[in-house]
Amino acid sequence: MIKSIFFLWRYSFHASELNQIFNFCNFFILKRNELQNWFYFYK
Repeated sequence: MIKSIFFLWRYSFHASELNQIFNFCNFFILKRNELQNWFYFYK
């Protein structure tokens, strides 16, 4: 019982970490696209 709770807690912790990394990557990709659009617009 304790083991499974610990496992779930660890898993949820890793999931939230992955989620943060994923959000950061999405943000970075969006920013890069914005910069590219801006660059093409003013070129």
